[in-house]
Amino acid sequence: MRELTEAIRAAAYRLLVWSIGSLAQPALLALHAAALTRELNAEGRAIGLPLAAAPGAVTARQLLLWQAGVPDPVSYADAAPEHDPVRWYGERLLGEEAADLLVWIDAFGSRPPPATTVRTILLSRPGSPSFGTPELAFPIATPGLDHPGDLYRTDPVVTLRSRGLRRTALPTVAAVLAAIGERLPPPRI
Repeated sequence: MRELTEAIRAAAYRLLVWSIGSLAQPALLALHAAALTRELNAEGRAIGLPLAAAPGAVTARQLLLWQAGVPDPVSYADAAPEHDPVRWYGERLLGEEAADLLVWIDAFGSRPPPATTVRTILLSRPGSPSFGTPELAFPIATPGLDHPGDLYRTDPVVTLRSRGLRRTALPTVAAVLAAIGERLPPPRI
């Protein structure tokens, strides 16, 4: 902890990022993070940035509304987006084995795929937890950390544009999905 404290104090610009849903006592976390941000601002520049409880969930919903004009859940089975909260409810589809395949994307390594007997393709950070064994697994980079990305915070109003803080050889989700798409036969409509 001492090394972490020294590194934070030595930084020219301190950014504290936390996920409210990642700890057992979120209110206490927010209180301490705000107090630490205030203390650091007395010594120099610091900012606190709370992230959504489920990283990427708010971003995915915003993107879906922006691109398709419908909320989740949605199906593209007939090439056009179709929203039906009962028919396309993921847990029901998996529980009834009414889905052919589950493609689970977790670029933040925080949400393992649900336990299911449905064949699964997993795109996740290396070392992320997983229930069962997916048919295919692709290690992927984290947006905003390993490559540039736009993320929505806890509210759906503020977009965080991040340029990527480190370099990695891991592919992005978009690159993996594009490579899979290139190998699929054309859709039958």
